[in-house]
Amino acid sequence: MEKNYDVAIIGGGTTGISTAYVLAGTGKTCAVFEKNTIGSGATAKTTAFLTNLLDTSLVDLKKIFGQEKAKLVWQSHAEAIDTIEHIVNSEHIDCSFMRCPSYNYANSTKDFEGLTKDYQLAKELGFDVELHKNNNFPFNSSGYMILKNQAKFYLSHYVKALAQKAQQRGAFIFEHREIKEIQYKDGIWKLNDGASSVFAKDVVIATYYPFGRQTKTHFKKGMYVSYVFKLQIPKNYLPYAIFEDTANPYHYFRTDDEGDHDSMIIGGQDHRADIPLNKEKNFIALEKWIQKTFTSMKYTIKSRWTGPILEPSDGLALIGKIKDHLYVATAFSGNGITYSTITAQIVSDLIENKKNPYAELYDPTRFLNVKSMLIKGRDYASENWHTIFGT
Repeated sequence: MEKNYDVAIIGGGTTGISTAYVLAGTGKTCAVFEKNTIGSGATAKTTAFLTNLLDTSLVDLKKIFGQEKAKLVWQSHAEAIDTIEHIVNSEHIDCSFMRCPSYNYANSTKDFEGLTKDYQLAKELGFDVELHKNNNFPFNSSGYMILKNQAKFYLSHYVKALAQKAQQRGAFIFEHREIKEIQYKDGIWKLNDGASSVFAKDVVIATYYPFGRQTKTHFKKGMYVSYVFKLQIPKNYLPYAIFEDTANPYHYFRTDDEGDHDSMIIGGQDHRADIPLNKEKNFIALEKWIQKTFTSMKYTIKSRWTGPILEPSDGLALIGKIKDHLYVATAFSGNGITYSTITAQIVSDLIENKKNPYAELYDPTRFLNVKSMLIKGRDYASENWHTIFGT
């Protein structure tokens, strides 16, 4: 049966559900179409760090985009964390949301020098950060930067609850409904799932990797793979927080209270998805790194998985309008949850013809400048070299 909506959202992950929640709150009739079940794609594999620390350092963001835009980038993610906290509290969502520090620690004296520059710039821009030369952790480091008021939670609980809240606001959510084709004609979008069609004035592509041939974003991103373990570890071995080192490719982990023991979700060994590498060898390499880093920590591997990471070519996500009444959100790198929340507000504002302070910053049709390609190209090349050759 043919139906008409104000907005059709393709993809029922964190981005699609967050966008539906916000749009439904404006009075728009919107529908989410998910080919599997809500939160079953990339959302199910994320480690759910909530931080304004990006894969691209703050100093590099300044080099690429200028100081004011670098500040806007961090500010947008900090505001996204505030928004998520507000939603959790106001909607009474049980997802173990917790404010916590983020520790960005240096692997060498040289890395600490770079971390110091990031700290100085962050401090100058008004962010709540600290820098410590001493090592207070049960693993080696050459110092660390603390970002205050970051957060973590259990994403699957959040997304499922938010989907229910979006429906209560009037959104329609269809699982096991894969959109196979979209066509724009006479001011309306026609979406076909192979069996039936629906119509919408606006379409939001929230499928992680853009649906269809979106040429305006094609060369602005690259797919990577990250390897993740969930470990059972001793109680109070580390503070409940999120951590990231300065290696390239970097390692990241979070610690959580699980009653009589703690858990650690830890990942790394990132590489381009099109590089044919043995997954088992990468898991072995990650475990060797764990053993080398946490020499005194007894642990049990409870589960493991690989997760997709879509990296933007210039360090920033691609969010916004790519043509009349068609919107996209992609290339979220390691900040998918905050970017999902940023997307919801940008897309809602654009559809409502409201000014958004971050729309220009993340415009998916922006040109990539030479400086950004050189800086990020260096980072990505180094990641793949270290992963392949182990040097």
